[in-house]
Amino acid sequence: MPLIILTYHRITDRDNGLSAIAFTNHLTTLVAHYPLCPPHTPIPKGSLGVYLTFDDATFDFYHFVYPLLKRLNICAMLAIPTKAILETSNMPITHRLQTVASPYKTNGSDHLCTWSEIREMVASGHVTPASHSCSHPNLTHRTVPLETELLDSRAHLEDQLNCAIDTFIYPYGQRNYRVDRKTLQHYRYAMRMGNALHPLDWPEKGLLYRVNIDPHQTILPFFSPAQLNHYHLNYWLNRLRFR
Repeated sequence: MPLIILTYHRITDRDNGLSAIAFTNHLTTLVAHYPLCPPHTPIPKGSLGVYLTFDDATFDFYHFVYPLLKRLNICAMLAIPTKAILETSNMPITHRLQTVASPYKTNGSDHLCTWSEIREMVASGHVTPASHSCSHPNLTHRTVPLETELLDSRAHLEDQLNCAIDTFIYPYGQRNYRVDRKTLQHYRYAMRMGNALHPLDWPEKGLLYRVNIDPHQTILPFFSPAQLNHYHLNYWLNRLRFR
């Protein structure tokens, strides 16, 4: 059965972002029409499986998204840039929810989820952690220590969360053949952008395409028959172009 992986970033009313109200409508609409699949689980026959991913681990995920996942009894994947995560934060919630130019400071950022918050979410079973590198670089740049970003981030996540990490989500969606090859030596899955759905259930391993949803306030146009056909065509075009 086909699988579509959705990408979100921030839930915010600032800077024309996706609001908490709009995001709640996204999820309630999806739950009403599609199975929101936990990772690597079979999709019901005749259904389109939907999986949620969130990049960057900004604090709005803990504040807005996590409670909604619990209420609707669904799960999502959180891509975590490990060097930017603090153990705890004493900053006020309003401060932590503010939009910032760069949330990837390697000395830690109050605008991201903390390790204590991430541990709570992972323990709940509603959040699956994924590596988003250590310092959120463009991995295609030759000056970036690729193996360090891939391996150190996974080791840090596994040490902090006491669970295996099998998925890497590319920072900025940037990758090439060299990066893909190296990533899939160390991870079961590598997730990239591509605005494509997968014509079959979860594969054994490999490159997975995602569809960028935010900051669109309504979600149903992304699931029209014409749009789904477009995503299906994109899958085969991406494969033919080795992308």
